Amino acid sequence: MINISRGIIRIEASGRILSLDADGRMMYYNDGYYTYRRTLMNDVIRMKANKFKILNEREKIDVINEFYDILNNTNEGYLPRIEDGYSFLVNESKKLFNIYNGKIPVVPPDRYHSLYIRITNGCPWNRCTFCSLYKDVKYGFNKYLCDQIKALKDYFKNSMESRTGIFLGDANAIGINKNILFKDIKIIKEHFDMPFYAFSDSFTSPLNTGYGDLINLKNHGFKMIYIGLESASRYVLKFFNKNLSIETTKRYINMIKESGINLGIIIMDIKGDLYKSHVRETSRFIKSLNLDKDDILYISRLIPGFELREYAYYNDVSLTGSNESIEKFIETDARISRYNIREALY
Repeated sequence: MINISRGIIRIEASGRILSLDADGRMMYYNDGYYTYRRTLMNDVIRMKANKFKILNEREKIDVINEFYDILNNTNEGYLPRIEDGYSFLVNESKKLFNIYNGKIPVVPPDRYHSLYIRITNGCPWNRCTFCSLYKDVKYGFNKYLCDQIKALKDYFKNSMESRTGIFLGDANAIGINKNILFKDIKIIKEHFDMPFYAFSDSFTSPLNTGYGDLINLKNHGFKMIYIGLESASRYVLKFFNKNLSIETTKRYINMIKESGINLGIIIMDIKGDLYKSHVRETSRFIKSLNLDKDDILYISRLIPGFELREYAYYNDVSLTGSNESIEKFIETDARISRYNIREALY
């Protein structure tokens, strides 16, 4: 059975399911046991239930070749026919790497199929002890937005319909100078008719983002803003070197909600010596917010990198333990979703 809809081709054959975009790029593959998601940057993630694995190169080649063998044996002349699927996808990912001048670090799990438009590079704070995503990226504005848009339109020549929104990158697109932000949005809207999404911090953005700006964003098609809260414990935030005021964050979140823009709030699942303070203060904070079913609360497991492990060691703080997930203590009307930073690849 073959179904073609909104730039995506879905094929069911011999108990296997293939999904690819109309330009021939593998998206998903189910072999009857595992589901595989291919990112646009050409990682392949194997998934089953709540477990996942990023495949190594040999495993990736085998899965991709199997996918394209099945596709090429489907005797329908209107379907893409790609003889060397692996080489094709490597070249496609290189094109995208060149368009973005680098790899896209991370997106929320419900934004894998967005059209990522990089209006900034990196993170303006970039000093959190738990995050290394932007350590090697110099923060700045993208001066070549029009060139990027032209290249993306060519890249998704036959499959732009497969993109479900515009995600403005990188880490804090909302926080930039509003004249630049709205000028960029106006340019983007001249080419694409899709809703907008973006990350925002809650300590630099509130300084230059008023209620009027948020209403303007809503009127320009903004649907959701994602905020990395991580924790509402001052002790944990200090440990993370996250320069965040809980009071300012709450005002900012409420202001976003009042503007009509939905929220995606990210909190950590933390174990060990930080656990009690984190769970107590964060669950209390989330309960105090006026979130509803249109909002999402993401729970992301803390995965300590070298900097955080070293910092914890010298401060005699354990980051491991058998503590229960913070999810058990959360009271909210928002939807709750797991967010694994290692899997959230574009």
